[in-house]
Amino acid sequence: MKKVILLIFVLAIIPSILLARPQYSILNSFGTKCQNCHIAPNIGMQRTSSGFMSMQSVGLIQPEDIGLSSAYDAMGSAHSILDEKVVFGLDARYQTARWSTVKNKQVVYDNLFDPTMKDTINYSDPYATKRDYMLMILTPYITINPIEGITLEASYNLAYELEDTKRYPGQTPLTGSIIIQPSYEYPSLRIGMIQPMIGTDWDDHTMMTRQVVTSTVTPPTIPCDYFELGAQLDYQAIDWLGVTVGLYDSKNISEMSRGAVSDKNMSGLAKVTFHPPDFGTGLTAFGGVTHFFNSQLKTDNGIYFANKYLTASSIFFHFGIPSQFAIMTEYLRTEYSGWRTTNNVSLEFDYQIMEPIIGYLRLERGNTDMLMQGQEFHGNKYTLGAKIFVLPYVALIPEFKIYDREHVDSFNSQFACQLHIFY
Repeated sequence: MKKVILLIFVLAIIPSILLARPQYSILNSFGTKCQNCHIAPNIGMQRTSSGFMSMQSVGLIQPEDIGLSSAYDAMGSAHSILDEKVVFGLDARYQTARWSTVKNKQVVYDNLFDPTMKDTINYSDPYATKRDYMLMILTPYITINPIEGITLEASYNLAYELEDTKRYPGQTPLTGSIIIQPSYEYPSLRIGMIQPMIGTDWDDHTMMTRQVVTSTVTPPTIPCDYFELGAQLDYQAIDWLGVTVGLYDSKNISEMSRGAVSDKNMSGLAKVTFHPPDFGTGLTAFGGVTHFFNSQLKTDNGIYFANKYLTASSIFFHFGIPSQFAIMTEYLRTEYSGWRTTNNVSLEFDYQIMEPIIGYLRLERGNTDMLMQGQEFHGNKYTLGAKIFVLPYVALIPEFKIYDREHVDSFNSQFACQLHIFY
């Protein structure tokens, strides 16, 4: 009952805010960079004033048509106080889908990252699922700008308190940082509990690029809500270029990998993005490369990574015509200490049927090589879905997914639907 009261209270008093979809950068923003609509570079979460206004009138039904104009006006005025020195927000996602019925997943995760274990954990039906409901995200945000050039931001995913059994090891509900940038011409320095931005910042947590295709229940290589204490430099002053470098602690990624990655080593990230002009063609595009690593660097016999390392390298390229279509592509390769590699690719086609309705088809391929066991696993995932803005700040995301693993005689299919409240 306390959890229900907490949920109702938060939804009642705090307005909500959209997590970024990279597709919108093509369809609605002419390939603009993330920070043009969001507070923190290279990530969604809290939005700026321009981001707040970008979707305020998009909906199949307008508030004035059903007598909600006053309510929407009140929510808009509650977005900030003190001349926008304090900005509030909240993101909420509720989903129905089919989840695995395998019990005691924590023991399974421990075994998966034990190099002495073979990938032969047997279940009567390892792919059995049942329909369930989950509050994925209930995250209030706050941003404070005490003086020019200093930004304080924080968030907490309250869904972790309400859905505490549906999380991966190492995930973190709390984020917060200080962003120092005296002028836009200089790099910004971000320090705190932050997320290393590996590849594209997808808002779909089931994307195969970070998943692992095996014969067992396996957590993603790097799941959503992965944050670490760290420091990050972002340089975005050049319109067509963005550069990010960062250093992070390894506490959470070590827990996430059940010790396959040491918590005594720092993680590093280098990311470069390109935002070319359309050259009068109307075609908008952006892409980039990312390399993330966690390892002790040895120099006694050349330069090489020591044992217990993790690397994740991504190449992505997205293009399209605003208000018409977007094509999103990404390749992500990960390696755990010479023990396991993944090579995953995603291709998505988005078509804006009308301003409030975007349909999409996603094709994904996952490849896992269990190096120590000499086993390979391959799988394909096909997703047909849509994002439907029923009202401004209220969207439904219905999807039909087919997951075909080559080492399994049959395939899994399911219908999922998500309610997303934002503004």
